[in-house]
Amino acid sequence: MALAVVAASAVWLTGCAGQPPSLDATPTPWPRSDLWQQAGDAELFLAGVYNQADSMGLPGCGTWCAAASAMHQAHATVLTQPDPWGGFTEPTAEVLPEYGDLTALQQDLTSAANDALMADQAGLAAAAPGPEALLWASLVATADVSVTFANDQTRPMPTLTQGTAVPSQIDVGSTADAAGAALDAANAVVYVATVGAAQASTSDGLKASLGGTISGAKANRDALQAQIIALGDTPAAPALSYPLAAGVSSDGAVLASLGPFQDSLANAYVRMAGTMTGQDAVLAAEKNPAFTNTMTWWPGWG
Repeated sequence: MALAVVAASAVWLTGCAGQPPSLDATPTPWPRSDLWQQAGDAELFLAGVYNQADSMGLPGCGTWCAAASAMHQAHATVLTQPDPWGGFTEPTAEVLPEYGDLTALQQDLTSAANDALMADQAGLAAAAPGPEALLWASLVATADVSVTFANDQTRPMPTLTQGTAVPSQIDVGSTADAAGAALDAANAVVYVATVGAAQASTSDGLKASLGGTISGAKANRDALQAQIIALGDTPAAPALSYPLAAGVSSDGAVLASLGPFQDSLANAYVRMAGTMTGQDAVLAAEKNPAFTNTMTWWPGWG
């Protein structure tokens, strides 16, 4: 296992200045099914579509399309290199489809994002719990956010942040531990959203949005409590209060205080999926609420 090697390759894959590190690829391939190559191909094609969306100025791209292209290309390289946990090979050449108009581009973006998500879900369903499932759960989380963007470019997207390493040799802990972390994050989301909605300074539009956030987090909370009880543990009670990092004096402040807790909840579901197998893992990853503030790829393990 060469964690530093993987981290170094991730730095280059994001397009940072300088030459790629002079590192030898692992001589003995890590055994993988065809699902790895299939997902790698899907991630690579999605990276190419994003590249073209950025160059053609797809409305709503902003900084998202270029960053997402780099992210999905990095995923493709890790999936297809000799050893996903170490070593380094030159990145696979990015596929650059050509489009005559934005309509065709939009159609391909939607199709490519869904194809990547389905390929990543198949890999997660077949993965062993632990670092392997964690890697696939991270892929599912990021592909799911790409599907969100493909379906609606007007929605605000999280800031993409490069992690320092592919998930590997990480103790994902037990399902109960991961569910407990998710429960605490869900309780925090309920608290902060409730406090924000109660402020006279909060706009009616945000109050309506926070109502949906509260309902969703309460549903997560109830499901997580039931899951923890089924695992033989006792759900922890919520804290009396949670920190409001930016306060709640304006719409922007409320969202800034709420965002990190929403991201913590999303990351907790990724980690929980990494403790599971088969469709249980896929279902846990699919329950992952959308990242709203910052998404580290690989999510949460940067």
